[in-house]
Amino acid sequence: MRPSTRVAVVLSLTTAGVATAAALGSPAGAVVRPVSAPSIVASFNPAAGENPENLVAAGQGYVDATLNQAGRVVRISPAGAVSTLAQLPKGARAMGITRTPAGRLFVSVGGNVPALQGIWEVPATGPAVRVAALPSPGFPNGLSSAADGTLYVADSAAGTVYRLAPGAVSVTVWLQAPVLAPARQLGVNGVKVHHDALGDAVYVSNTDAGTLIRIEVRPDGSAGGAVVRAKGIASFDDFTFVPGTDTVVAAQNATDTVSLVSPAGRVFPVVARSDGLAGPTSVSATPSQLLVTNADYFRAQSPELLRASLAPLPAGTRR
Repeated sequence: MRPSTRVAVVLSLTTAGVATAAALGSPAGAVVRPVSAPSIVASFNPAAGENPENLVAAGQGYVDATLNQAGRVVRISPAGAVSTLAQLPKGARAMGITRTPAGRLFVSVGGNVPALQGIWEVPATGPAVRVAALPSPGFPNGLSSAADGTLYVADSAAGTVYRLAPGAVSVTVWLQAPVLAPARQLGVNGVKVHHDALGDAVYVSNTDAGTLIRIEVRPDGSAGGAVVRAKGIASFDDFTFVPGTDTVVAAQNATDTVSLVSPAGRVFPVVARSDGLAGPTSVSATPSQLLVTNADYFRAQSPELLRASLAPLPAGTRR
C-alpha cells in the first residue's frame, strides 16, 4: 500500500527486472534476478521537506541519511525508528553524507546562504559544525571519504571535485575538467572512493552526461587521468559499489530506475517505478542488501527509502 501524501516512506525493493548473465559477463543463457523482498521500513513527511537525499551505513543495520530541504541528518533503525542526529541552521540543505574509517560523520551542505555552504561534521554529541567552506555560488553534492580521512566533494554546477585533507580547514580544487562539467544543469554528482584492479581511484557520476568516470589517485594524492567507464546511464545521480566487487549500483533520479553497472560498463535496470521508485538519488549496499533513497523531488508525494535483498552476483560482475 502506498503512503498518503503526508508521509514519505522507507521501502524495500522488489525484483524490477531480469538481467541476462551474458550482460553481466557470465555464461550466455543464464538468468539473474538480483533484487527481491521489498518492505516499508520508515516514513517521513514531504510537506516538511523531508526528502531523503543521501545515506551511509551506520552499523548493525542502521543507516544515517540527509533530509535535503529540511536540513536535517537522521538515523534510521532496522525497525524504522527515526531519530535526529543534527538539525542544520535555517537555509541549509543537507546533501551528501559520508563516514570516515575513524567513525567521523560529515555532510555536504548547499542552499542559498553562502555562510552555510560547505562541509559540516556531525559529532557524536553537540551540534553540527562547519569545518570547511565551499565556493559560492555552487551546488555541493556527493561526498566520500578515503582510508586516511581525506574527503572528496562534488560541485555539480562548477564541474569540480574538491578535496579536504585530514585536519585542513579549507578545500582545494582536486579536479576540474570538461568530463565533469554540466551540459544543462548538473555535472559531477555522486562521488565514491574505490580501490579497483588498477589501484586507488575516485569514481564520480555526471548527471547530464549519464556517465560513470574513474579518476586515478596518484601516490602524492593528486588527481590523475579521468576515464569514462560507462555511458548511457540516464539521469545518473549517486551510486555505490557492491562490497568486494567493482559492480556499481546506480540511482537514476528522473527515470525512477536503479541499475547495475558491470566492470565492463554494461548497464541494466534492476528496480523500476513499478517497484515503488520515485526519484531515487543514492544507494547503499551490503553483499546481501540494497538501500535506496527515494527523494521524490518531482512529484513530492511519497519520498521513500527503499530496502531490498541482493542475490550473489555472477563472477563476471565482481572484478
